[in-house]
Amino acid sequence: MFDYEKMEPIMKPWLELDTWNSSHHEDEIRFNKMMKEFEKIRFDNFNMDVYADIIRDRLEEQGIMNPIEVQEIIDRYLQKADAIIGYCLDNEF
Repeated sequence: MFDYEKMEPIMKPWLELDTWNSSHHEDEIRFNKMMKEFEKIRFDNFNMDVYADIIRDRLEEQGIMNPIEVQEIIDRYLQKADAIIGYCLDNEF
């Protein structure tokens, strides 16, 4: 399984801008590019717990500390990642 140090560089291009957690088209493109990087390695080492920790750390850096808001954002991106991974693995991408 990937650890934090291996996953964070893959996720950084998506998370590096303050708008990463918006509905802006470019942010969706960055998210999808990040997931494609994981797809290239067939998601073999994708670790949902580490993924959530990296998102939590980024939210903290942005000053988003409300535990309910943080969990809602993490849950939203966990669901998105899970759906993409499930689809790709089910369809052998």
